[in-house]
Amino acid sequence: MDNTYYAHNEVIVSSKEGVQHKQGVDATEPIKIKGIFLIDAEPSPDTIAFQEFEGKKDLTKEEKYQIFMEHAEKVAKNLGVPILFLDGESTMA
Repeated sequence: MDNTYYAHNEVIVSSKEGVQHKQGVDATEPIKIKGIFLIDAEPSPDTIAFQEFEGKKDLTKEEKYQIFMEHAEKVAKNLGVPILFLDGESTMA
């Protein structure tokens, strides 16, 4: 999570079962992971420009895929969930 304020590359679940955050809304239920996903795209020009502004280099589609698969394959197998590749655009928040 460090240094990702302006990027959206994580899904954060910050609750537990039985918490009612707002009156009139049902309390939270158990969390069930249904899949692990990656936006399968080259970085957008805006993302590249932001990374360069920050003095960093964005990863290519292939570099992201390799890192993702190093970790996601084992996790997905252990959880019994699919790995999903979403056709989209890697963007800045």
